[in-house]
Amino acid sequence: MTTFNESLLSAIDSFGKVCGEIVGNDEIFKNFKSNPVYMGALEHVSCKQGKGYIDEINNILPSIFQTLDKFITNDKIGNPNTCYYEELKMNISPTTLRYIKVLCDLINHFGSLDNMDIVEIGCGYGGQCKIINDVFKFRSYTLIDLPEVLRLSDKYLKMFDINVILRDVKYDFNIPYDLCISNYAFTELDRETQVFYADKIIRNSTKGYFTCNFMGDRESEGAMTPEEIYKLKPNHKILPEKPLTGVSNLIYIWDF
Repeated sequence: MTTFNESLLSAIDSFGKVCGEIVGNDEIFKNFKSNPVYMGALEHVSCKQGKGYIDEINNILPSIFQTLDKFITNDKIGNPNTCYYEELKMNISPTTLRYIKVLCDLINHFGSLDNMDIVEIGCGYGGQCKIINDVFKFRSYTLIDLPEVLRLSDKYLKMFDINVILRDVKYDFNIPYDLCISNYAFTELDRETQVFYADKIIRNSTKGYFTCNFMGDRESEGAMTPEEIYKLKPNHKILPEKPLTGVSNLIYIWDF
């Protein structure tokens, strides 16, 4: 019988290979957000969830929609699936809306992100970085992921003239950051990597925002329990994920 961990490793391997193919072929790159394997991993936010993100953005920071012309350029590359939203009078990718909603949360909890040294654990194609860059001028932005994923992020973000620091998952981190972000990624890692990041990155990050998805039977596979993650930072707060995209999902922030 295939274990949860074996299934996860197989999915990660397939995702890495797909990212490598995307980077190496400009024709595939043009439509990578519609690639079935890529969609299964990242580009799978539904139209209904997108509507939920619009509602939350309006609850948190409706004025952010004044920057919508910049945000929607995120949909000009990669040919993502988009949905029409009457509130916005336009088509937009639900994934882009999720990135905007996370940005609203960051502003709500931490204020301006100008001149910050930001690190993101698990970066996808760099969409969150791009959306943050549409509003703020950070001092530095470090992306952490698999080598193939980093190459995709670098290629994507350079289309918008955004320069970032690329760090493989095995890099020996031990430098301070103003803000650490992880949308779903940290809670999907194996315990060894979680403990490494906790010691090298989380411990050295003044502020943090994690979307946590405690998917599957992760604890029996050795991953950190929710209680262990909560104890990483004494000045933390647990918030509900809105809209809820998984039954056990939540938002974990510190130095709010």
